[in-house]
Amino acid sequence: MPRHKLPTHSSRSMVSFMCILLLSQPVIVRVEMLQVTTIISEAEKLEELKENPPSESDIKAAELVVKEKGEAVAKTSAKDDMKCAEAYARFLYQWLLDHCYHDMEFMTKFIDKTTLQRLEMVAKSKFHRVTYTEAVAILRKQRKRGNLRIK
Repeated sequence: MPRHKLPTHSSRSMVSFMCILLLSQPVIVRVEMLQVTTIISEAEKLEELKENPPSESDIKAAELVVKEKGEAVAKTSAKDDMKCAEAYARFLYQWLLDHCYHDMEFMTKFIDKTTLQRLEMVAKSKFHRVTYTEAVAILRKQRKRGNLRIK
């Protein structure tokens, strides 16, 4: 498998393994080259809306879908999000060890002597969770020690 496909493949492997529904979100881009086509397509939609306005039932159905999606997202807690992020990170690191071990050996030999050790540590260790305030305090301590430069 080409190396440029590894991140996507490993992510999709984790998603299918965990039986998670993967939703592709549109990428929002602000580029002047794309603006003209966006304006043209919006004008066409506006004309279509003027000719065929949506019925009251269509509007209510759309509002209901938006409300249900919002409630589903709102029901997840920060702890659930952290558990998911931790599982994702562990899976990716273990996937690298299982499927790209030779590449990681190369990295260890020529680039960073601790690559394999760090990958194994992250794949097997439990994550320490801190609040945002605690994280800022940790970063400030590191900056005072001279271990961190913030730009």
